[in-house]
Amino acid sequence: MRQSTTVLGATLPLAVREVHPAVLRVTAISKHYGQRSILRDVSFELQRRQVSALCGLSGSGKTTLLRVISGLVGFDTGQFVIGNRIVRAGARYPPDAYGKIGMVFQDHNLFPHLTALQNVTLALREFKRLRPREAHDRAMAELERMDVAPRRHQYPATLSGGERQLVAIARALALDPMLLLLDEPTAQLDAGRTEEVRDRVLELADAGMTMLLVTHNMTLARQAADSFGLMKNGTCTVSRDPAILDELRSPD
Repeated sequence: MRQSTTVLGATLPLAVREVHPAVLRVTAISKHYGQRSILRDVSFELQRRQVSALCGLSGSGKTTLLRVISGLVGFDTGQFVIGNRIVRAGARYPPDAYGKIGMVFQDHNLFPHLTALQNVTLALREFKRLRPREAHDRAMAELERMDVAPRRHQYPATLSGGERQLVAIARALALDPMLLLLDEPTAQLDAGRTEEVRDRVLELADAGMTMLLVTHNMTLARQAADSFGLMKNGTCTVSRDPAILDELRSPD
């Protein structure tokens, strides 16, 4: 567990609180699909340089919450604030908020017809409007950071699952997001690749990257996060004590 006095969704005595501006504030968000309630009055706050792990059984609403925050799906009630942009239920997602959030999907979502390098430079050219040389240099820096630069000219189908995940993380980081969302970054990887991806995530945490991490991997959650959210039936209970995760069993 990372050492921090910053708590997601909790209030500590002023004398022991770190003073960091909030990157994300989620207030009473609910989401339904027909009669099914996916998220129920979820509220929490994520401060700059904080890493929070969202854990829970499959179907508890973790991925849906990430998709709401990233603007991929709408929500029914509540609001959230990303930086200084307010996103309310039913309102149009602010276009400039997309560049503030980096989303790494469980299935990578890389373009199969583009190389690893091209996947990263495309995002830079589309969102950052960088010139080709600038986009190339920025992309290479992140691919090197993720230790996959030697695979830059390979297509996703020729990469391992772990390498594809690292390219996806590099693509998100290249946009310089204020918040990184990670959906099960070590899912369906073998032990060696799980360790590789976990090491990169831990390096990002140590470097002060603000992250919201959805994972079933309790080892990764405890090592990377300084606060924890336990999701159950669409609700979210938050704590800085990793013991909140004890009721979950993980294959790690």
